[in-house]
Amino acid sequence: MIFIFGNTRILTDQGSLPIRDIVENQLDVEALSFNETTGSFEYKPIIDYSSNEKVPFQGWRYITPEKGKRLRCTKEREICTSKGWIPAQELSDTCNIYSTIGSHYRDCLMAGTLLGDSSLLVEKRGSGTAYRISFQHVNETLLDFKTEVLNLSGKKGNITTGYGSSGCRFVSSALTNSSFPVEDFYNMGSATTTKDALGKRKIIPYEVLKEYITPEALALWIADDGSVSLNNGNKNTPVLQISVHSFPKEQIDEFLKLFKNKYQVEPTLLLDKRLNTKNCDSCFSFKTKDTLYLLNQLRDKQVKGAEYKFYFPTEGYVTKAIETFEYRPIHISRVSYRSPSIKYDISVEGYNNFCANGIIVKSNKGG
Repeated sequence: MIFIFGNTRILTDQGSLPIRDIVENQLDVEALSFNETTGSFEYKPIIDYSSNEKVPFQGWRYITPEKGKRLRCTKEREICTSKGWIPAQELSDTCNIYSTIGSHYRDCLMAGTLLGDSSLLVEKRGSGTAYRISFQHVNETLLDFKTEVLNLSGKKGNITTGYGSSGCRFVSSALTNSSFPVEDFYNMGSATTTKDALGKRKIIPYEVLKEYITPEALALWIADDGSVSLNNGNKNTPVLQISVHSFPKEQIDEFLKLFKNKYQVEPTLLLDKRLNTKNCDSCFSFKTKDTLYLLNQLRDKQVKGAEYKFYFPTEGYVTKAIETFEYRPIHISRVSYRSPSIKYDISVEGYNNFCANGIIVKSNKGG
């Protein structure tokens, strides 16, 4: 009787999916699996799907890694730890388990798209806060590409924009395991934070921008808020512009430091008098020389659905973010005073393990 709870999310080649959906629909996906010999991760086929009778609450355990998402599993489930595979019922708070710590590369991609058309949805949860990332586009190819490279799970739906156009919106699942430094970008709440201030952008200092606005992050920002025009219609004189009308002057000053010091270009601020906002400037405009220099660095880091914004022929795209793992401290507790719950499991070919809520667990059987 070695199973896990139905809403547990499994890392697959199609994103993070609830095990209930995988089992009940017998989805043809591959699960992320740990190669203990090489210490690397590979996607492996799922070769068996299981669900069974409900398990009384006494048979479940909660395993919560430090700064991670809680896993609910039956007490016999083996967990990958620094001391080897240990059943959940034998774990103690002195054990370190192998679990995801997110991905710095994905953090950079998130930073780039959050400067653009994406937004952070912040919600209070008990004494803490949780957050999701959301974005919407008329261009479905662009939306799907961002979802893929950010390696996010969530829900996608159709929308009608304020201009009457049809589009799509994506809202991620709660980013419990994310290592994204959200407090550097947004007000995540404190004892003195008002409800209106929760989730509002902070002024992001140059030192933070320098670390997180990598070329890949910049490419996502350009895909959202950039445009390329031809000076006097001459195809050899492209001019890149990036909209910044939603940012206050203090933030624009930090952006200018980023472009000058990290990317060695100096854009000009153009004022759009049509915009009646407190934020005085409309966009950065780059001279042709700086446009060519900047976009040349992004030839192999373009964004699907927005290739026309990068001027040069496409030589490659921003690559998909993958999770990284380390051994982390945990807290163990029993599940109590709950109704019996249906249990689920999958079997994975090869290494006989998979990633459940960011934690590496053993399959019942493998191929």
